[in-house]
Amino acid sequence: MNTHNLLRALTSENDKTPIIFELLNLKSDTDQIYALAKATRDRVFGNKILLRGIIEFSSFCRCRCSYCGIGAGRRKSGYRMTKEEILEQCADGKQAGYATFVLQSGEDPTYSVKDICDILSEIHNRFNVAVTLSIGEFAPQEYARFHASGCDRYLLRFETSNASLYAALHEGQTLESRLECIENIKKSGIQVGSGFLIGISPDLNDLAKDIALTTTLALDMIGCGPFIADNDTPLAGRSFPWDPEIALRTMAILRILNPLSHIPSTTAFDVLIPTGRDELLKSCANVYMPNITRQKYRADYQLYPGKPGIDEDCSVSMEKAIARIRRCGLEPSFVRGDSLLKTTFPNFMVDK
Repeated sequence: MNTHNLLRALTSENDKTPIIFELLNLKSDTDQIYALAKATRDRVFGNKILLRGIIEFSSFCRCRCSYCGIGAGRRKSGYRMTKEEILEQCADGKQAGYATFVLQSGEDPTYSVKDICDILSEIHNRFNVAVTLSIGEFAPQEYARFHASGCDRYLLRFETSNASLYAALHEGQTLESRLECIENIKKSGIQVGSGFLIGISPDLNDLAKDIALTTTLALDMIGCGPFIADNDTPLAGRSFPWDPEIALRTMAILRILNPLSHIPSTTAFDVLIPTGRDELLKSCANVYMPNITRQKYRADYQLYPGKPGIDEDCSVSMEKAIARIRRCGLEPSFVRGDSLLKTTFPNFMVDK
């Protein structure tokens, strides 16, 4: 089938994996994929790009995932922010205009569930903003406690749909358990984000299955990034397995299949492709997440080498984000940006 017919089949066939594989395997005539992704994004979100401030509050992690630069024992230095530091950064972010904060860390057991709940409650009571957590796996009742304390959203990527590869990459963990956690987050009432590491498997069939699984999960948010090998991990020296354009095409296909999901233009794309985040903004992404972590901590939170912005302060990161969005012919938006699956669509992107 040609590209036009493949795209028609993509939105009509129940078994989408073979169609996705054919789209990924195209050697030419891919412009139609990006055009449809952009039309889909624009129809739902218009020209608005949601800005969300990331606070990386701990660089410690108990896990030893084979691809991750902050895995247990891999960094000579690290940091943990105090509750007061986190709240100070939220106060600065609120003053700058952010309506959503993303609190991200490794799986750091130094912070108890009560500690996290206390932080969430304080942010909720003081700043009236949306809060996304990205801090790993917990028991079902603990996700419920996070929700009750003010957690609006939770990001937990499944990384790969290949169960044997997942087990090999994540010491003592299973894909089944990770997917169960994602379902438990949904059941708690929290808006859910997930996604995968593009290129962690060199098999294009696996990538097609990753896209299909993401779509089956019916996610409020979809967060993906390309595999970038860290030199201090077992995967050191491995290259991205395909032409980098495949990573951009993956995101475009995800947008076509998931028109209502929030999709960020993630930082790692700028490492794989110098204009990577620009390309996503121009085609499929509707979210941009500037780092508002204090500059003194940024160098110690590198999941992969070459992470942009580690020498910037918060104001510079925000200024660059706004300039970049406008350079791509779009406009930054500071609304909360809750899930389109849980809100009334016509009023969603109206700036207050």
